[in-house]
Amino acid sequence: MAGRGYFQFKQFQVNQEHCAMKITTDSCLLGAYVPVGQASTILDIGAGTGVLALMLAQRSTCWVDAVEIDRDTVCQAEANMLQSPWRGRLQIYEASVQNFMGGRVEQYDCIVSNPPYYSQSQLSVQRKKKIAWHDVTLNFYDLVHAAKRLLSNEGTFHLILPFLETQRFIDIAVEQGLFPVERLNIAPQADRPVNRVILSLSHHTKTLIEKDFVLYQDHQVYTHQARTLFSPYYLAL
Repeated sequence: MAGRGYFQFKQFQVNQEHCAMKITTDSCLLGAYVPVGQASTILDIGAGTGVLALMLAQRSTCWVDAVEIDRDTVCQAEANMLQSPWRGRLQIYEASVQNFMGGRVEQYDCIVSNPPYYSQSQLSVQRKKKIAWHDVTLNFYDLVHAAKRLLSNEGTFHLILPFLETQRFIDIAVEQGLFPVERLNIAPQADRPVNRVILSLSHHTKTLIEKDFVLYQDHQVYTHQARTLFSPYYLAL
């Protein structure tokens, strides 16, 4: 996915040549999985190409806001939104989420994020990739603080994380008053360990629902689970 200048979905196209962080399987997993049936407003934090906002707009009838810090990326995401069938209910803001939340009164029923991961790894050389892949502008503490401030009382915050970062994120979230309510453990294949987790959090403590998901039967052949999840979006499976 990452090497192409665009990605064609069934109902929309995402151009990505000006975005440091290209469309990844992580984004598509999150966008296809997040439930939006009860939401009236959605926020995508760290929008990148706009793919999450577009995927959620396809499955809902509600307003979708997105926030992104990089100007070139904002321009590309906005163009992607404007050429989509849902352009009348999509809006992107050029801002850090820290600045964005400072000027907002409204809250959101559903917040999604595919956040920067690599706080402990060596930083990329290029500035844009540094911002896209590392937590130099949005660390877990700031992300949780923003989500708690912007999430409605009965809303849910969904994000995808590497397995090894998940417990650290949960500890930070619980400390600030957001609690895990659902966890999807994603393994690349049935005989390989979990490497990604989709985590859902709310303001209220509930019994944690835990599920398992296997992406591939073998190399590049999707499982039935994955084909079912991606079928509303992918042209070929």
